[in-house]
Amino acid sequence: MQADDVVRLDSRRKGKLLALEVAARITSADQKCFEIPATEDEGLDIELEFTDDEGKGTGKRVYLQLKAGNSYIRKRKTDQAEIFHIKKQRWVQYWLKQPHPVMLVIGTFAKSKERLLAEEKLEFADVRWMEISSIVKQASENGKKAVKQIEFKGERLDLTSVRRLRDEVLGKGPAAAAGPS
Repeated sequence: MQADDVVRLDSRRKGKLLALEVAARITSADQKCFEIPATEDEGLDIELEFTDDEGKGTGKRVYLQLKAGNSYIRKRKTDQAEIFHIKKQRWVQYWLKQPHPVMLVIGTFAKSKERLLAEEKLEFADVRWMEISSIVKQASENGKKAVKQIEFKGERLDLTSVRRLRDEVLGKGPAAAAGPS
């Protein structure tokens, strides 16, 4: 295999591993998720449908954009904030068109493990997520300006955070009680 093919394969492998990891965490929270098939990177990877207390679909959804690897987050030198660089402006336009919120999910590896892709089992050290629809809407002035980066303030994606978001979306959580912001 040529070097470019190995890099592309490793990138695809990391993406698939993250999709499986995220699906397992969503399923552990008794929610539904579906991979969005795509022949190219359009900006969305998984659709999460929240279920009611009986496990039935509610029609309330969020979309997930997955990014696997440490290179997606950079620390800003001035304040050490984590920055996600948006490589494709068409992603921003696509996210803005969605009828449901978009969540950015970033899976990172232990620093030493990412270099050893072929030698060891690859596991995520951390998987975090945050809602980005409102951020890109505001930063782009409703799609009028390019958005090249956003500050990533993701929380750990786990059973608790999935259930908390579910409760908020279904009007059962503290954010719902406070009303729209």
